[in-house]
Amino acid sequence: MSLLAILASGAQAVDYRSTARHGVIVYDAPADTASKRFILSANIPLEMLSEQGDWIRVRDRDGTLSWIKKIRCSRPSLRPSQPNECRSPSGE
Repeated sequence: MSLLAILASGAQAVDYRSTARHGVIVYDAPADTASKRFILSANIPLEMLSEQGDWIRVRDRDGTLSWIKKIRCSRPSLRPSQPNECRSPSGE
């Protein structure tokens, strides 16, 4: 087997989502009764790792693993926003 074939067999697509609004609660487990870890603002990029019912396991840019409700996420995006990208509040 060629090196390229070996490397390609381990490749996986990365699925990114972002918070759909301000005030998204991040939990330590996929349940409303789980401990609340922190609250995120709108448009925070998150790597989607898995799904369980109405919940998504995510990793933020700091590497923190958490759970959020699916309804609180945007549709999949191709890549996360880059930290050095600046956008005005008016969207210009």
